[in-house]
Amino acid sequence: MTARRVLFIDLAPAAGGSVVSLYHLASHLDTAQYEPAIVLSRQNPFDRFATAGIPSVRVQTPQWQQQQPGAVSTMRAGRLGEAMRRGRLAGPWHFAGDLRRYRNDVLPLVGPIAAAIERFRPAIVHLNDNVSLSRPGVRAAWRTGRPAICHCRSFDPPVTLDRWLLAPRLAGLIFISQAVAQQQTAALRTHIDSRVIANAVDLAEFDVPSDASALRAELGVPLDAPLIGSLGRITAWKGQHIFIDALARVSQQHPGVHGVVVGAPDQSDGTAYAESLRRQAQKNGLAERLHFTGPRRDVPQILASLDILVHSAVRPEPFGRVIIEGMAARRPVVASASGGATEIITNGETGLLTPPGDAAALATALDRLLRDPAGRGQLAAAGRRLVENRYQIGTQVAAVQDFYDEILAGQF
Repeated sequence: MTARRVLFIDLAPAAGGSVVSLYHLASHLDTAQYEPAIVLSRQNPFDRFATAGIPSVRVQTPQWQQQQPGAVSTMRAGRLGEAMRRGRLAGPWHFAGDLRRYRNDVLPLVGPIAAAIERFRPAIVHLNDNVSLSRPGVRAAWRTGRPAICHCRSFDPPVTLDRWLLAPRLAGLIFISQAVAQQQTAALRTHIDSRVIANAVDLAEFDVPSDASALRAELGVPLDAPLIGSLGRITAWKGQHIFIDALARVSQQHPGVHGVVVGAPDQSDGTAYAESLRRQAQKNGLAERLHFTGPRRDVPQILASLDILVHSAVRPEPFGRVIIEGMAARRPVVASASGGATEIITNGETGLLTPPGDAAALATALDRLLRDPAGRGQLAAAGRRLVENRYQIGTQVAAVQDFYDEILAGQF
């Protein structure tokens, strides 16, 4: 049988866990059955698709201004605007806003994406986010008569237009966790064939020699000093400030402990939050022992250098890719007990869970692990076994391709 084309579409303007997860899926497809191609935002610097030889098209995704000019802006900000948003006119008010965003943000991208669909002529279009974040791709697939699925990776809620106009045009939905599935299914209010298929890792990437010397030499961390890390986009809901607070508490019992924050500031926050973290470290006496690396490409090597990985999100994480990466690297993980993290970690068996936003509880968990090297090793080994059994890339790819098969079989 001739391989069928899958066209992936990811319009995020910056690199993050979603596009990394998509890269692993696309690059591990069984090309005897499905051949990948991808549409990406021109602003996104992620370049591993090209390195993997996956054909791609880049489209411009402008940052639309949300302010309204003149009297409209004044009215929106004033009492009349507030009354309309909250009163009997709230429904029409929000619907009008949805229409404006659809006109300004969606329609200009439909043509370029439809052109890419016509160029690659895929059997199926795979949109790498929720309906609300995939509107141009859903509309372009509909225009070109191709079946499309949305790979829901966040809690971003659909609006009325998504429910009425776009969701009914989809052939299927993939959710990365039960938490996302429950929230999105309830919000979409429509029945669409769906699957829960967790993110996955390529274990070979994490089977690197556990040599902590290079990173520690770079950061000036002694080889015998405990090193605790936080990896991910630097944004308030990811809770790096909670990590720093907990590290300051732990350092009172373990004065030699060092911390490292790996990641780039989220575009929506600018640099303000990242700068506040540096001030927080200075205020808590951690300036010499808390290290900020910025974005890094050598994540497996960084994880191999850590003694403990922390995930300190203060809001529910849709999945928590860094958690399974830490487990794959054989590192004990302490995570916030909400969202997808609770589906991955069994507390006390494959990792530790602490209440979101509770720096004291996080510090207690870190102190426990620092005092118990054998316990750290047991958690790390159990986490690795969990990833081997449940979160290997081959398992995810097989499940996604089976879903493609079912959708395409239903087209005839």
